[in-house]
Amino acid sequence: MNYSRVNLLKKEERRYQGAVSQRFILVSMVVTPILFIAVLSGIKLVQYGGVQLNLRSSREVWEKLEPRLEKFKIQQQQLNDNRKVIDIIQGWKASQISVDGLLSDIQHSIPRQIQLTRVSIRSDSKNSVYKNADELALDFRLTLQGVSQGAHAEDDVISLRKDLLKSKHLSSAFESVKLSSMRKRDGQNGENFREFSLEGLNAQGEM
Repeated sequence: MNYSRVNLLKKEERRYQGAVSQRFILVSMVVTPILFIAVLSGIKLVQYGGVQLNLRSSREVWEKLEPRLEKFKIQQQQLNDNRKVIDIIQGWKASQISVDGLLSDIQHSIPRQIQLTRVSIRSDSKNSVYKNADELALDFRLTLQGVSQGAHAEDDVISLRKDLLKSKHLSSAFESVKLSSMRKRDGQNGENFREFSLEGLNAQGEM
């Protein structure tokens, strides 16, 4: 025999028989993302505060270092300028020749049968201001003119050229000594004369 079953509980009086109520699940689904966002925002806020602190600290350090850096730049520029001046001075010193040494070498190289009529040591440079050491490499020229007398007058001039090339100061100051001219001249008593001109050139002078 079947009996009709009547549920006398009102709908609002019914209870969920599971471990967790549906209301709790719904609340959790809403609250959990909010809590996650809040925690994440808190972490980011802390991180931002740390970044701001580091930024302020870095600015304070930079404010102290910036004047020193500018001072260092000025000193570095002054040092570079001083080095350029030193290079120019050293270049000028290296470009100079010992005139006393050259004259001494020439004196010891001239034999008795040769008489000099002209000795010239000059440079063609006309600059009064030099920007670097290369500009100070002066183009020195040496000119020796004279007369050779005797039976071996011509050979004596050639020997003089070779002796000049062997001399200490002249060989260091000039790359070469060339015989630029030589011509025969007869003396009043039939003597054998050779008028000659020797020219010393440095490396630049030969270009």
